[in-house]
Amino acid sequence: MTSSTAKKPVPLEKVRRYLEPGPIVLVSSAWEGERNIMTMGWHTIMAFSPSLLGCVISAGNHSFDMVRRSGECVINLPTTRLTEQVVGIGNSSGADIDIVH
Repeated sequence: MTSSTAKKPVPLEKVRRYLEPGPIVLVSSAWEGERNIMTMGWHTIMAFSPSLLGCVISAGNHSFDMVRRSGECVINLPTTRLTEQVVGIGNSSGADIDIVH
């Protein structure tokens, strides 16, 4: 089988847009009075009934211990109106910033 489609190189920093077609989500967590929210780009549906969502939170991420200790988190689906805030959250760490509103 031959293909007439030529391969095109894609810059590494742009590859993610092709590999992650799902929405960016915000994952909020809490443990012993501390709260955090993180931006997550990788998640997948693993089962429909019962519903099961798979995701990866690195052990180096500030949210990791809170999610592991509490055994729960909330997956938030932000609208495009919140794009600037979502990018800001993704470019910061709750270990360094604690904003209380």
